[in-house]
Amino acid sequence: MVYGFLLNFIAYFSHQIRWSLIITAFIKSMNNKDPENIRRQWLLQNEKVCICKGLPRKIFIAAIKAGALSLQEINRIVGSGSGDCNGERCGPKIEKLLDEYHAADKK
Repeated sequence: MVYGFLLNFIAYFSHQIRWSLIITAFIKSMNNKDPENIRRQWLLQNEKVCICKGLPRKIFIAAIKAGALSLQEINRIVGSGSGDCNGERCGPKIEKLLDEYHAADKK
């Protein structure tokens, strides 16, 4: 009976140590960054651009960085523009991303 309790205690304690090490590593990796800024960046990357297909902004940014130069190329690569709205909702957002990326690229 004591042996079983001891095994359970050791298992629980080692689990707690692993999580504390993981959390500590995560906090160190943040490198004293502002948590609000991290949250804002995460939300920007995961904001849904194409609502019909549920595609986040980071997928579109990756397609643009891969060399897509037009809305049609991005739609072909990512699969956006073929949902219920046929690109009426996401088209302007994608064009805005293209403009922002190419404007920043020119600087």
